Parts: sequence; structure tokens; C-alpha cells
Amino acid sequence: MKTNKAFENLKALSLELDTLMNESDAHIGAIDNLCNSILNEIDLIKINSTSEYVLLTKKQAKAYIKKAKVEIKKYNQVGLRSNGNFMDVLKPAQAGVKIILNLDY
Repeated sequence: MKTNKAFENLKALSLELDTLMNESDAHIGAIDNLCNSILNEIDLIKINSTSEYVLLTKKQAKAYIKKAKVEIKKYNQVGLRSNGNFMDVLKPAQAGVKIILNLDY
């Protein structure tokens, strides 16, 4: 089933995201790539797609991932790099993937 595979992939992506805690240009690029992969996996989840809870959870998770992508663009602007700004990238990405993984029970 695609949904089970999507959750397996999301768990792996979450673990990979958790390894990117140190600020670096390479990690920012990796987080951006992971965000794209996470968004793709979220789209593959088809659990009771008419359930309001599932739809809302998917929407909320996507919003967090998209927020991380916006923060990546801000971070990449010259002069905005600081540890606080790096966490502005990392935390929404982590929150988004954790939210969607709560559906896998």
C-alpha cells in the first residue's frame, strides 16, 4: 500500500532531518531537498481521505514545511545568517514532519 510506504519514507526523512542540527550551507540545501521530499510523501498519504482530521493534519503539516521553505529563502539572503535564523528553518520542517507522522498509529 502506498500509504504505508509513504509513512516509512517520512520516518526516514524525519531521522535524516534530525541529523542536520548544525548550521551550514550544506545543511540548508539538504533541508530544502528534504522539505521537497516530505511534501511529495504527504501527497501520497491516502488514509480515509474524506476525514476532516486527516485533511486538516495534511494541510497543517504542508503549511509548516512550506514555512520552512520560505525561511530557507530568507536565510539565503546575505546578512540574515545567524543561529536563530537557522532554527527558523529547521523547526518548522521538524514540526511539519512530526505532525504528519502522528497519523501513523
